[in-house]
Amino acid sequence: MTTNAITKKNTTTPAALSDAFIALFEADRKRIYTYIYAFVMDTDEADEIFQETSVVLWRDFEKFEENTNFSKWANGIVFNRILSYRRKIKKHALCLSDDVTLELAAKVSQTDSTDSRIEALQICKGELTPTLQQLYTEFYINNATATEVAKMTERSVFAIRKSVQKLRKKLFDCIDRKQREMQL
Repeated sequence: MTTNAITKKNTTTPAALSDAFIALFEADRKRIYTYIYAFVMDTDEADEIFQETSVVLWRDFEKFEENTNFSKWANGIVFNRILSYRRKIKKHALCLSDDVTLELAAKVSQTDSTDSRIEALQICKGELTPTLQQLYTEFYINNATATEVAKMTERSVFAIRKSVQKLRKKLFDCIDRKQREMQL
């Protein structure tokens, strides 16, 4: 289950609210810390910002809208904490311009999208038939050529190429479908 799929169901009690926050936060904890560290490049500073951010995320969790993407919501708060940190140190040191910081934040958002595509790929690979799973492994993991796979499976090169096309289409369609489901 992805961070995006977990919601604040039955969060009418403080304990339920706490449980929902912990589940979402723990699933995203490493990514949040890595995001912070990418901007400050200092373990002590990253630890401090992470602690402050964790408190702010918990304090503002009631504002998080159920069935929305926790990672995106947390990114907004994390980014504001980083900007606050940068303003604080700007007086004392050289640092990245706001434009560069915004560009880096956009790149991190693209990484989140890539992570969700990789997660969807893993799910979709599990849904393939055993024959297509074997073809995927040989062709994409072991980097075998169509000719080599044809020899291993005693099929024609043409049949292997058609199967690879079928495999790609199945995976692309499945990944797109899974990503749409994750956004809901």
